[in-house]
Amino acid sequence: MPGSGSSGTQNDEALRLQERVRQLERELARGGEARSALTASEERLALAVRGTSDGLWDWDVESGVVYYADRFKELLGYGPDGFPDRFEEFEQRLHPEDREATLEAIHRHLEKESPYDVEYRLRCASGEFRWFRARGSAIRDGSGRATRMAGSISDITGQVEDRDKLEAARRSAEVAVRRLGAFFDLSLDLLCIAGTDGYFRRINPAFTRTLGFSEEEFLADPFITFVHPEDAEATMAKVNLLAEGAEVTQFLNRVRHIDGHYRWIEWNAGAAPAEGLFHAVGRDVTERRREEAELREAKLAAEGANRAKSEFLANMSHEIRTPLHGIIGMTELLLGTELTARQREYQRLVLESADSLLTVLNDVLDFSKIEAGRLALDPQEF
Repeated sequence: MPGSGSSGTQNDEALRLQERVRQLERELARGGEARSALTASEERLALAVRGTSDGLWDWDVESGVVYYADRFKELLGYGPDGFPDRFEEFEQRLHPEDREATLEAIHRHLEKESPYDVEYRLRCASGEFRWFRARGSAIRDGSGRATRMAGSISDITGQVEDRDKLEAARRSAEVAVRRLGAFFDLSLDLLCIAGTDGYFRRINPAFTRTLGFSEEEFLADPFITFVHPEDAEATMAKVNLLAEGAEVTQFLNRVRHIDGHYRWIEWNAGAAPAEGLFHAVGRDVTERRREEAELREAKLAAEGANRAKSEFLANMSHEIRTPLHGIIGMTELLLGTELTARQREYQRLVLESADSLLTVLNDVLDFSKIEAGRLALDPQEF
């Protein structure tokens, strides 16, 4: 039955061929789907490249050819054909101060897989340098050797300028704080920051120089414990005003020295109620008050001496005027008798001298009354 056996073999072969055809058709169908998926993926990638604000790049490490996306070129001020696709073009535009660090970062990423995230300046088409942040990652072969590196750049010029301004402001603030700290430490007056809870937060060295206690001792106890008991209530009343937001308040109190005596301190304080603090400047006026007291005592003594002098002059004037009136009266009587011309001239001179002396005594008496506050005015028509 050779014909029958041959026919069966041919049928089997035909079935295998049909199955292979169907398999090839399925593979072709899957290939079409793959091509469609690849096309869709490429379209999505193109949309992403056009839509991002970053400039994308893809570097073939071995050939040195770099794909610079249009946005990359646009960030540097170039058109689509204005920036050659070579790594050297990028390298030549690096700022001289940034070139070494940037190339070293690329080398570390390629050789040691260190993260590549750097900031550098690139020269734009206009000639100006702008700041960019670059991030990227290498693609490696089976041996781990980098063959490609792709990533993006972002223009961060505005951020860097803002950061530099903030840094400059921070440095200026630090300088100002140091200067204020120097004034704080060098001031001869007592400077402090205190809380409305009754404790010092900070004091300057003048506290120790003036009152003898250490800074630690001042900060450890409520400040009212250093105030004279007779002044404590008035002092706390001023502190309460500051706690309520009084801008500036002035007061005077006595503060204890380490040796036990009290010194007069004149305070000028301002509040920072939002922080629960107030700032105060104190000046030691102990010597000034002592000098003022001595001056008052000297003034009282001088006034007493002046009153004694006036009383003495008034008494002396009265005592002298009494016999002087007798001399004047007897001289006038004598002039009414028979006298020689020479005797009359002598008597006249005695009378005039006595009158002159009486006028002087009356003036002295009036001045003493004025100084003593006992002068009586006699109203007269003018």
